[in-house]
Amino acid sequence: MELDAPVVEARLDQGVLTLDAVTGKLFGGDLLMSGALDVGDVPDLSLTYALKDSRFADVLEATLGHGIIDGQGSVAGAFSAKGNSQFDMVSSVSGQSRVHIQNGALIGVDLPGLVRGLKGASSAKGLGALAFNAFSSGQTPFTDMTVDLQAQKGLVQMAPMRAALAAGQMESRASLDLGAWALSMTGTFRLEDYPKAPPIGFDLGGAVSNPTIALDTDPLLRWRAAQLATSVFKRLDIPGSDLLKAPDVVGTKQDRMCR
Repeated sequence: MELDAPVVEARLDQGVLTLDAVTGKLFGGDLLMSGALDVGDVPDLSLTYALKDSRFADVLEATLGHGIIDGQGSVAGAFSAKGNSQFDMVSSVSGQSRVHIQNGALIGVDLPGLVRGLKGASSAKGLGALAFNAFSSGQTPFTDMTVDLQAQKGLVQMAPMRAALAAGQMESRASLDLGAWALSMTGTFRLEDYPKAPPIGFDLGGAVSNPTIALDTDPLLRWRAAQLATSVFKRLDIPGSDLLKAPDVVGTKQDRMCR
């Protein structure tokens, strides 16, 4: 993380370093920051910051180690921290921040590709591989995403967030324990072209440096497989096939558990 063309206006008075203004270029964006550090018996730091029009994937790569969201990002907020050690300072962080990303993309998630594959499927064969590929490669564009963050004593909470994506919608909430450097994020993806389909659930968590993700694509794949099976039976022109519903064709959940 390197600040280009920095300009610092600061003063030191009776053990208090006041930053009247710090400006420069960071991650391709414009940084403006001010604050104060009181180096008394227990160091006390407060900062106000605004970063405009940055390369957001670079911001995430530098802070979390994963550039999973790209786009033009702006971040603004304020926080305070107090403690005699780095751990104490991090564990005391309190404040708020707003993140706004424009013309971006989720990296490693391909909802448009998933929708194309679901539409092009003629049978249930290959649906599992389709879902796997959709959540291990590609990207999903979006126009606008806003995330509100609130920190209290080292625990950062993300307010429930809803974002419109190409081919769908994401809803999520998350928390980040700064002291433990651990992440917890849950949410769902819904597909725009299949509004009645079950959502895809996800659970991302663990150490920030190496998080694990669990995806629940089974309800969506069973739903699509049932649609395809119903369509096949109707094309066979079997008497009464027009009365069949998807669960009649593929079996209920209890039926499948007993097989």
